[in-house]
Amino acid sequence: MPPNGIAKPVYGFGEFDWDSSIGSAAVQMGLLTYEDGGEVTILIKEGPEHIKYEGWNTTFVFLDAKGNVVKPDESTILFIDIPDEPFQPSRDPAPAYFTVSNQTGTTLSVTNECEYALVELYILTPKMEAELDYSKELLQGSVLASGESVPVKLSRWPYLQSFLETEELGILSVEAYDEDGYQLLQYWLPDKENLKITLSDWDYL
Repeated sequence: MPPNGIAKPVYGFGEFDWDSSIGSAAVQMGLLTYEDGGEVTILIKEGPEHIKYEGWNTTFVFLDAKGNVVKPDESTILFIDIPDEPFQPSRDPAPAYFTVSNQTGTTLSVTNECEYALVELYILTPKMEAELDYSKELLQGSVLASGESVPVKLSRWPYLQSFLETEELGILSVEAYDEDGYQLLQYWLPDKENLKITLSDWDYL
């Protein structure tokens, strides 16, 4: 890995999905730094059945100088306490939806129809997607539980408002991550649809 690297997407911890960046995974495991780069050894293997996607469930792990699998530092693992109380749906009124025709409304709605809670949400313009710019995280520490919707105020996110006001709207990439770190991906064409995005189990990578 050359020096002066940049962060790229990583899926997994200790054992990584096949489409993860090897360099960024190595940084996550503390094997090298973006500044210095370095050499790592990986072992490509068949992963667990639950990650199979279109027939693929290939993963990779890192090996040390003796050929042993490098394990994650347990002190870096965050355990989330899940309360025993049943989920209570939000009593807030449903947000208003707006139709886009080369103009923007004021609010868009994102609905989680998948089984698991979502903890991160990104809506990327084509430029942000090309540059892997994940600097705008929309949930801001909140959790979007199964069956819930969240209103996204465009005035709070000027980059979205500016994009929706352009004459020729492109496709926005909607990415979300659930509580286990699995990614949901959907593409949204706002000039053909109203300002409502629904993420479901069908959108899992």
